[in-house]
Amino acid sequence: MHWDEWLAIVRANIWWIIAGIGGRMIFHGREAQAGRRHFWGKELPFEMLVAVGMAFVGKAVATYSGLGPEPATAAAGIAAYLGPRAIDALYDRATKRA
Repeated sequence: MHWDEWLAIVRANIWWIIAGIGGRMIFHGREAQAGRRHFWGKELPFEMLVAVGMAFVGKAVATYSGLGPEPATAAAGIAAYLGPRAIDALYDRATKRA
């Protein structure tokens, strides 16, 4: 892949990745305020990995739902804030009601 193509992909996707990192940092900051972890602790790099992964999930759900770019960015931030455990719990709750 040529450098210009890679840069175009990054520019197209950077906003929802930033939203995902922001959403996860809000969660991480609340955990630090509650005293359950240190803000600059060993969990922080793993939180960034979760943030990017959950941003992908939020973006994929928004794209599948037919949402525009702004709601897709918001969905990425919300998914990253909730994290994989909350998404799993919501899915379990939704499938048990059906």
